[in-house]
Amino acid sequence: MRNRAKCRKCKEIIESFALEDIIGCSCGTIAICGGNVKFQCWSDSWVDFIRIDEDGNEITVKVLNTEEAGKQVTSDVKQLYIEEKPLPKPDKKELLNELDLMIKNIEGLPQNALYAPVTHYDLVSALILVSALLRADD
Repeated sequence: MRNRAKCRKCKEIIESFALEDIIGCSCGTIAICGGNVKFQCWSDSWVDFIRIDEDGNEITVKVLNTEEAGKQVTSDVKQLYIEEKPLPKPDKKELLNELDLMIKNIEGLPQNALYAPVTHYDLVSALILVSALLRADD
């Protein structure tokens, strides 16, 4: 699952790609961090915070106060700790569709981007998908 959120005030969708990648919306109301490893979020008002899934759908989140989360917030910004529901295990057909989508997206890149070096992040993403395909039950 991608770490994405939408600000209800400025309507901007933000996404964090890495563990230390802190991204805020343009109006400064919400921020997220942690890539797809650790879903940390901040908001001036949780009414303005919307979690967004892969298909652009809203996800219900549970806001815990710092005592419930067992964390201590050191700044005046409140933190949100999200209890994500476990994702269902995809079947082989869904994984193959994801691989096809990845190929289609790469083929749709501009010509100069096709000649750019592949990052380790890109390689790991592809290897995770291939590994999941090989492990998937029919």
